[in-house]
Amino acid sequence: MLDRQLERLRREYPARAERLLLRLEGGDDSALAADLARLAGRVVDLVGAGASVDDAGPAPDGPALTVIAAGRGLVRYRAMPEEREAEVFVDLLLALAAGTSPAGVPLPLDAPAEILVFVSPICPHCARTVRSAHEAALASDRVRVEIVDATLFPDLAERYRVMSVPVTILDGGEGLHGAQSTRDLTDRLLDRGSPERETAALASMVEAGRFDDLVARVLDGDGVLAFAAVWWGSTLQTRMGLMVAAEMILERDPRALDGVVEPLLPVLDEEEPGPRGDTADLLGKIAHPAAEEALRARLDDPHPDVAEAVREALEAIEARN
Repeated sequence: MLDRQLERLRREYPARAERLLLRLEGGDDSALAADLARLAGRVVDLVGAGASVDDAGPAPDGPALTVIAAGRGLVRYRAMPEEREAEVFVDLLLALAAGTSPAGVPLPLDAPAEILVFVSPICPHCARTVRSAHEAALASDRVRVEIVDATLFPDLAERYRVMSVPVTILDGGEGLHGAQSTRDLTDRLLDRGSPERETAALASMVEAGRFDDLVARVLDGDGVLAFAAVWWGSTLQTRMGLMVAAEMILERDPRALDGVVEPLLPVLDEEEPGPRGDTADLLGKIAHPAAEEALRARLDDPHPDVAEAVREALEAIEARN
């Protein structure tokens, strides 16, 4: 499949093309390093002076092949573009060489963006997501894309809790599962920094169990209000995940969650006892005096577990002060 697709370069490579730079990293003896080196050499053989290979030497994160064209997007492969992804890879080379970007995909980004896509050689849906990521990179030279074979880089896959592919990580935060369209990716990139996107990012971290990333986000100050937003309307499983994260956060900075107290107080009046009790429990862990009045109003909660959680939270507040 890959050889047949690469032959398209001989037929379709534009006469007046942007020069392609294929940067090889790795330098180890792995099969992936050898395959990527052969791939880069094959591209140069097919297009001649239109492309060149730069051996960047060993890379700390393993073998990679980066495709660069002047003023265009940058895509880094830590995977072999085989099977369905072979066509997508050749389409990327042709688009970069022609200096074109997909019609109807304006991407006026005010800050750099990173798209990390986890794939596997036998994935039937990965090619669509890889193409979408490529098109985002072609639409803006501020987008950087990395394609990673989850089977070859298990430690990185484990860090992002990748259980199936494709999985797309935006700016190291929000995780998107399943095939993604170009429009979906570009809309999310354009909406970065909004409360909705930050909430979605934290929610995806909780769902995937990426607690270290969530903790770092909150401690940086970006995710405090999003933490409260995810808590609102959450399921029991989500609240338990947030409770684990809260304990990790408070261990490092006892005041880091003070900002979620006020937004969470109305949850104490929820109809269901589960959210009331869990919220009282969380407020007790935070132990901020701003929660004291609302908690005292719940001392006679009709549900005994909630009333117990309220009493314990008030004791924690008294102990902190």
